[in-house]
Amino acid sequence: MTNGEPELAAEQRRHRQETYAAHPGMYGVEPSAPARHAVAAFRAADARRVLELGAGHGRDALAFTRAGFSVHATDFSATGLDQLRRAAQEQGLDGQITTALHDVRAPLPLPDDSVDAVFAHMLLCMALSTRQLRDVLAEVRRVLRPGGAFVYTVRHTGDAHYGAGVAAVR
Repeated sequence: MTNGEPELAAEQRRHRQETYAAHPGMYGVEPSAPARHAVAAFRAADARRVLELGAGHGRDALAFTRAGFSVHATDFSATGLDQLRRAAQEQGLDGQITTALHDVRAPLPLPDDSVDAVFAHMLLCMALSTRQLRDVLAEVRRVLRPGGAFVYTVRHTGDAHYGAGVAAVR
């Protein structure tokens, strides 16, 4: 990381830790609309193993698990992942889901072609440089088996939060 990137990453991590601690389950327990779409896309791709990048407290990872997929959920918030593990255990899903503390600025700790599908809901909207985004996508390509599915979401001009963030020049 260069040009203040370590400080930005540390600030993002601190913010997410504090947010999950102050607001457990802040996104609710129902899966997001993109996750519901992803279930159908993953089934169409004959997926069994799903990687979720930026899983947070896990509402979508848990939905994938309930849909019958084996899920590897990653996030850079230990607090969010703790909440996910507790929810999985309470729902009897802990045998079908694994978690890993991971910052997408680093290579994924998975072998090549090791997952059938990848899901990233709003992760690519994080304060990542163009180079970092390219690196994330290269890692997704590396771990995703040929013919696998990648479902992701990003902000757009019709999004309710469009223009509400802080502009950054990279």
